[in-house]
Amino acid sequence: MMRRLFHISLCALFAFAALLSAKPSMADDVLAVDLSDRSINITTGFNGARLSIHGVKMLPGDVALTLTGPERRMVVRRKDKVFGMWMNRESMTFRNIPAYYDFATSRPLQNITDRAVLEENTIGLDFLNLEALGRASPQDVEPYREALIRNKQVAGLYALEPETIGFINNQFFRVDFDLPPNVPSGEYKIETYLINEGVVVGRHQSTLRIGQVGASASIYKFANQNEIFYGFAAVLLALMSGIIGYYIMRRD
Repeated sequence: MMRRLFHISLCALFAFAALLSAKPSMADDVLAVDLSDRSINITTGFNGARLSIHGVKMLPGDVALTLTGPERRMVVRRKDKVFGMWMNRESMTFRNIPAYYDFATSRPLQNITDRAVLEENTIGLDFLNLEALGRASPQDVEPYREALIRNKQVAGLYALEPETIGFINNQFFRVDFDLPPNVPSGEYKIETYLINEGVVVGRHQSTLRIGQVGASASIYKFANQNEIFYGFAAVLLALMSGIIGYYIMRRD
């Protein structure tokens, strides 16, 4: 009997020591996350979609989540007045820019962790790594960076403010993202972070695919592979529509 109690006590001691040692370290199994959809199809008449994300955390702490779209190159141009007309003058090119970016937190970012952790994990618009080509100074890059984010926000492709992660209880959480009708196609990364006392103690990565299907996919593919012909066809179609409309109105 005493020997059995000794073995039980020893196992409990090892389990307690393992729990203490795992708590401050990075772990992949302290978060479980699932999506309402693993893929979203963009068809003719697509009017946006709602993506629901559910999760469970095994340790105490706050949750932050980022939804990042495919990376692309983007040119930001600056307009100046030339002889009374606004014209594009200087420009700056950024590479590896998320075509879409949204994020969610269980509490305000400043109450969760410090700037270094937010920058390392690109949590929040202020901490996106927007890399400009060339040798421009940070002071020169900043106005273009702000313009890039502002233009993306106007298009509905960057968050205006973080979504709120709601807790069903101390472990289960949920957040909803409303994707706009012009959401770009590609593979999206969903990074979920568990932050305890300012330190990331858990991380989980999921993927989401958004793509064109059906007739819209064929048009999208043709437009990207044959830009000149697509532009010519669009102009020709507009001219024909105008001519047909003119004759219909004239007959009436």
